[in-house]
Amino acid sequence: MGNFVIFSPSFDSPYKELGDAVGQVEMSAFSTPMAWRWFNPETGQSQAGQGDAENRGQRSFERPADWGDALLVLRRPANIR
Repeated sequence: MGNFVIFSPSFDSPYKELGDAVGQVEMSAFSTPMAWRWFNPETGQSQAGQGDAENRGQRSFERPADWGDALLVLRRPANIR
């Protein structure tokens, strides 16, 4: 219930592509550090992020090379309730 957020750095639509990086995400909006991973909706493949994203300041995320559309999934780590 409200423990994840998804950002899409590119999409096949009349909207402007955002490129290979998600713009600055304000991490201080989260109450805890966030686990993160990329999800490829075309292939169903996912790729875990390296470590947790701290919940302070701004951060950008680079999508995996050679992926078309990709979703960035930010979740509260399982060990934090």
